[in-house]
Amino acid sequence: MAELIPIVAPADQAEGTEMVVGSWLKQVGESVTENEPLLEITTDKVTVEIAAPATGVLREILKPENQGVEAGEVLGRIEVGAVEAAGRAKADGAAPARESTAAGAPAAAELTAAVRRLLAEHGLEPSAISGTGRGGRITVQDVEAHVASRAGTPTKPELGAYSSRKVPHTGMRRSIAQHMVQSVAVAPHVTTVFEA
Repeated sequence: MAELIPIVAPADQAEGTEMVVGSWLKQVGESVTENEPLLEITTDKVTVEIAAPATGVLREILKPENQGVEAGEVLGRIEVGAVEAAGRAKADGAAPARESTAAGAPAAAELTAAVRRLLAEHGLEPSAISGTGRGGRITVQDVEAHVASRAGTPTKPELGAYSSRKVPHTGMRRSIAQHMVQSVAVAPHVTTVFEA
């Protein structure tokens, strides 16, 4: 049975500040080597990379991203002695991916950059357009003709159609915002004018 080594939050970074798991640089099942960066811990003042304590395979992530942690808390576990099994599994899983990429590559390789740009601008799929170029290639004229045939429908969404979303502040940005709000609330704001 393989040994599980805990990944522990550092105690020296906690000095009165809140620690949050920033991002995991490795996923469960990936092999890691000793001292390789595994995750980022963010405090009010700094972002620190936590290194792997041993060579093995990341088996558990106990603290997900954007969750607060305490000093000395276990963040995940590495299984020591499972590197060979992970290497064999990765080699077995990589072979079919190469075959599928090679099968789909000719269709993408036949499109020129101008055609790809036009397709992206108008939100079209290459399979929706029949090519008139050499060997059935899609040309710029083919895309323009297809767009012209759809003239009754708008090609670009109206300004109000764009969706918006709020992105929460993380780490340093949140700390800066809190300190600015505190400054406005606590510090006296005075304007002095001297007339001559």
